[in-house]
Amino acid sequence: MRWTFWTGVSLGLLALGTGVLRAAEPPRVGIGAQGAWARPKDADRALEYVGAHLRLRPLVWLGLEGALDYRKESYAGESVTVRDVPATASVLVFVIPRGPFNPYLVGGTGVHFVRTEAGAVVVSDTFMGYHVGAGLQVALGRVALFGEYRYMGVKIHADVGPNASRLSLDASGSNLRAGLTLWF
Repeated sequence: MRWTFWTGVSLGLLALGTGVLRAAEPPRVGIGAQGAWARPKDADRALEYVGAHLRLRPLVWLGLEGALDYRKESYAGESVTVRDVPATASVLVFVIPRGPFNPYLVGGTGVHFVRTEAGAVVVSDTFMGYHVGAGLQVALGRVALFGEYRYMGVKIHADVGPNASRLSLDASGSNLRAGLTLWF
């Protein structure tokens, strides 16, 4: 019994070391662009935003993404404008990693660089946020198209007004993203 256990452990370590359990494909790097439609909870209307991303596939089933986006939102009847530049880091887990259709789960965190304008008062600050969702990547050779749903959570606070009144906005909400990645 003991011999069988250690034989199994040894064979498992050997398989990991020789790459039997790793992907047949080498790790890849991809860069691309994305656009999104979002509806933050406290915003006056839905908004669109654009950005760029860098994706890594260190394992066939695991992806890492760094993204930088830009969005502009209106609150309180257009009297407050918020410019948000989220820099996000995400982990993508590919449910079906091989083949042309790759569904995945995504989650991560980000730093939101926010500039709030309320009349003549302008406040710049940073806030932490999170996101979770699911998507589908369609591989077309070296190019991949993707579409995904993400829920982003971020709350914005700014001291605005003549008495430095506290403004709290919930910029959390649903996002529909689509983009293109060029793999190297």
